[in-house]
Amino acid sequence: MTGDQSHVTRALAQFVAGFEWGAVPLEVRREGVRGLLNFIGCALGGARDEAMDIAIKVLSRSSGRRRRA
Repeated sequence: MTGDQSHVTRALAQFVAGFEWGAVPLEVRREGVRGLLNFIGCALGGARDEAMDIAIKVLSRSSGRRRRA
């Protein structure tokens, strides 16, 4: 790492070390968790694997009402 970039790393490390989850507004936390879960769902839903096909089949039974297209 060059000396020009070390200040960025230091600033990020200080931010992370001093970060308090409770200081983040509830709505922002909720949307952050929602975005992470959405990402994970899309990654898993797009996976082409027999294990995912089985998981989707099993979990779809408890995923709520289906809408007609």
